[in-house]
Amino acid sequence: MTELHLSSERRWTGVGPVAVRGQAFRGDDLLAGESLCEHFADATTLDAFAEALDALNGFFAVVVDGTDGVLLGVDHVRSIPLVYAPAAPSLAGDDVTAVAERLDGAYDPLAESEFLVSGGVLDDRTLFSDLRTVRPGEAVRLADGESETVRYTDFRPRVDEPPGDGDTAGDGDADPDDADARERLETAIDAAFDRFAEVVGDRQVAVALSGGYDSRLLVTELARRDVDLLTYSFGRPDAEDVRVARDVAAALAVPWEFVEYSTERWGAWYRSPERPSYVERAFTYDSIPNYGSLPAVSRLRGRDVIDENAVCSSGQTVVGVSENVPGEIETAAPTRADLVDAIVRYLARWQWENPAFDAALRSQVEASIPGGEVESLPDAFARFERWKRLERHTKYFVADVRQYDFHGLEWWLPLWDRAVVDAWAAVPFPRRREKGLYRSVVDRRFAAVTGFSRDETTGMTVRTSAPSFAGRLVDGAAERVVDSPIAPLLRGLYWRFQRRRSDYGDHPLGWYGILPPDLFARLYSGREDVHALQALEAVGRASFVDGTVTDPPRDGVLSLPYGSEQRLPTG
Repeated sequence: MTELHLSSERRWTGVGPVAVRGQAFRGDDLLAGESLCEHFADATTLDAFAEALDALNGFFAVVVDGTDGVLLGVDHVRSIPLVYAPAAPSLAGDDVTAVAERLDGAYDPLAESEFLVSGGVLDDRTLFSDLRTVRPGEAVRLADGESETVRYTDFRPRVDEPPGDGDTAGDGDADPDDADARERLETAIDAAFDRFAEVVGDRQVAVALSGGYDSRLLVTELARRDVDLLTYSFGRPDAEDVRVARDVAAALAVPWEFVEYSTERWGAWYRSPERPSYVERAFTYDSIPNYGSLPAVSRLRGRDVIDENAVCSSGQTVVGVSENVPGEIETAAPTRADLVDAIVRYLARWQWENPAFDAALRSQVEASIPGGEVESLPDAFARFERWKRLERHTKYFVADVRQYDFHGLEWWLPLWDRAVVDAWAAVPFPRRREKGLYRSVVDRRFAAVTGFSRDETTGMTVRTSAPSFAGRLVDGAAERVVDSPIAPLLRGLYWRFQRRRSDYGDHPLGWYGILPPDLFARLYSGREDVHALQALEAVGRASFVDGTVTDPPRDGVLSLPYGSEQRLPTG
């Protein structure tokens, strides 16, 4: 028998043995509540359950408490997390805190070490060795103290590289393959936003608007459909993100609200009762909680700017996995080992000097990469994109919606619509890298609505500032000597230079205010982002409220619980 923990604070609907949260389209029909329950009424086996899940396009979670076991299912991005502990007595549900409290024992040393250095735990694992998560596009059956899983959908980007000039940003579709990919993507975007408009009806849509392409597309498409739209931005008033967002809203003639962030305001929010209350509900034990926009949403709700029945959204999108090609695989013949190196560098928020952990982490990464040897750069990049979607985007970025849940607000993610996901996976590698085709589509659509020229359109995006010559020189030197015998001698000089690149009060969102300045000075080496610091507190290594830290990092290097006494993996 499985002990279920479904949160009473969230919108679960039950009919017979079936309980659901969220809503989804089956073809043209929008299912929610009882109609969504009825969709799973005859799904009594794992295969039938997986088939029923695969027939839907939306954002949902399902629990079927059957006579022969419990079935657990989530959508293709795990927008509503479910966890389970299969060993008898089995535990499962979306109330992660309640499930975790029923488990005995401390954190798993390897999982905790992964969490500390990266802000998350790989695969379906969590900080507790007995606790698992239902992965995106997965169905799980629990019975007799054991679990069985089926993956009903996956993200497998195209790996062939068609003939052409490899243009990544231009508008030319000289190659028929490029024209087909553009048409497929445009059609998918139109269908996704038509579905979103049906979900919304005549309600208000509240959209977090940044200076990037994703939220600009979101607002452009909603403005085209003449919905009741509210846009809002947050950050420091002088941040470029804020300036661009304001200009985008003005160009589209849509309402725009601004919530100022500062180091001081973040400090006050972090020490308020709202932060621990939110973390208790949002922490899944496999990723740091996402609360970047929560103070803004809370402020706007306090001003009665966001309606009680509003539908919220943000620029979360599948396209983000294609942002950059790692240097490790940007070669004529990348290998599987190169891909592992790329992933390890990407996930690392802290450094470590622990051979046992390094070997164990690489073994975990290696096991998470499907297929055999890497055959080409497009093949390596496709596997990297798939990995990013599973390990960073669905665990952290999609969890952005927990902030709307906290306020009892509905939400929808049109740029994670399954049609958009499939269309993006089918884009040829040269037009997928650096989001080339997507950026072209967004610019064209924005220009069509606003009447702007292409130059004006492309200019309305946050520009990433290039590092200084001195910065490039030091970074280049660091790359060359990182594994050399003189690395320990140069590390102190390098980190002192890095510290001068950033300061406690200069974050564009004021995020460093979550910890006191003296603790920031002890922890920050110059390399870390705010998420690295969050990882320390999430596992209890530091307390930002008390201003204390246990076993602090040294020049950006963490000591880890998975220590040298552990035996190296074999095989």
